[in-house]
Amino acid sequence: MPLAPDIAWRQIIGARASQQDKATTVVVDGLRHLLVLADGMGGHAGGDIASDLVVKKFCHAWHDPEGPDEIPDRLVFALQAANLALYDRVVAEPELAGMGTTLVAAHVAEDRLHWISVGDSLLWLFHDGELSRLNANHSVAALLDQQAENGEISAEEAVQSPERSLLLEAVTGNDIHLVDVAASPRRLSSRNVLILASDGMQTCSDGELGTLVEALGDSAEDMAGGLLDAVEAHQRPGQDNATLIVLRVPEAAKGQPHQHPAPPPEASTVPLMKDAESDLPSNELSRQHQGTTA
Repeated sequence: MPLAPDIAWRQIIGARASQQDKATTVVVDGLRHLLVLADGMGGHAGGDIASDLVVKKFCHAWHDPEGPDEIPDRLVFALQAANLALYDRVVAEPELAGMGTTLVAAHVAEDRLHWISVGDSLLWLFHDGELSRLNANHSVAALLDQQAENGEISAEEAVQSPERSLLLEAVTGNDIHLVDVAASPRRLSSRNVLILASDGMQTCSDGELGTLVEALGDSAEDMAGGLLDAVEAHQRPGQDNATLIVLRVPEAAKGQPHQHPAPPPEASTVPLMKDAESDLPSNELSRQHQGTTA
């Protein structure tokens, strides 16, 4: 029988006045796990309310018996429900207009991984000594890095741009135009490590984090604590909230073959629209999210 994964999550408030990240892990049924993380949008009213509401409603909708059977469809269904809950909250409390959050969620069933994400929160996979990002980055940082790769700007300009943290998309109760959802499962293998994280973890480089994951490889709890200790050790002025969920795939039981992960699945963009008669305007990039940070 396959062994259950080792899971832990932790967070720090950093130099911020409040904690706007929210995370949870849910055991669906024995060997199936749902991991959900949201990073409330800083500088907006109710970022902590948004992240808390979206995580809770996402998990609640996931368990809806009327939801779709297929995992990718159920992830989209849960995101739609969470986004609608945010819309309803803003209608009921207009003073919260402008609140929003990123979202990244992963469903792990034995060795199969599906995910969905909106915004810049991260989904990393540690495999064969390397840490790589699986999900799309819906922020200006991704555009700047692509420009640097194309030689349009220097790498230094990309890293130092004041617009780097601006979001291209977020969960705000408005229509969502950028959604990264894995249409087919990614196969995990023994001793892989999956990490969901808010962008406050990027105080450390991917290389630094990968080295730490390899050194702290015996337990998810040790990894989570050690990675956050590394973030705090940088003593970065204005350190953002930092939250992570760590899932460690156990070593294959003796006698079971070691499986190599399948190539990354194709991700698709699924616009999430409310009814045309909705009172809340569409969150088009040029109007709604420029200047938004999480």
